[in-house]
Amino acid sequence: MPMLDFKPAALGAALMGTVVTLTLSSTSAEAAIIGGSQLDITGTFARTNSGTVLDFDGSGAGEVEGTTGTFVSYIDTDAFLSNITLSFVSSSGGVTYYSATAVNPFVTLTNNTPTTTDDIIFTVNNPFTIQDFGALGFVFPEFTGTFSDFSGNILGTGTVTFNGRANGSYSATITAVPEPLTMLGAGAAVAFGGAFKRKLNKKDKKGSTKA
Repeated sequence: MPMLDFKPAALGAALMGTVVTLTLSSTSAEAAIIGGSQLDITGTFARTNSGTVLDFDGSGAGEVEGTTGTFVSYIDTDAFLSNITLSFVSSSGGVTYYSATAVNPFVTLTNNTPTTTDDIIFTVNNPFTIQDFGALGFVFPEFTGTFSDFSGNILGTGTVTFNGRANGSYSATITAVPEPLTMLGAGAAVAFGGAFKRKLNKKDKKGSTKA
């Protein structure tokens, strides 16, 4: 029966790949996949209900423009933002401050398909503060929240950032952030695999010298 001959270096590389694969197959696998993805959306909104609602939903879909990572298939597709309700807090120096709450999911990426099974949704953390500069428009905070698929499986955390002041039209950037533990785990796996491979290479060299 022929014997299988495994070179130490090849074995080290194989083991390194196995370690990384196992790390990314943990409970944070989805976060690792979506983490680092980004897309840009442009669209419009209106102030309705006596000024207490910022209506994104009734203004139609926003358009996905530039994308990276997992979001790349969503370029030139529709993105729907939900409405935001404003509650007056204070006014000072020409700026009005509101405590605001968005209807969740705040953002829905549709991929322009007839089914919802490939939708990605963003659930925002409520409440948050919005500043109203009158004719100069609104300043939105950096929205934080979680991404999930249609079935409710969490894909990771992320942010929605409105670029500049929004006054009837907007430009926003959505970014998915990998979980710190996922990044640490993947980095540790690669480092361990590299160290293990170097150790095996040294042993291989010693064996060759003796021969």
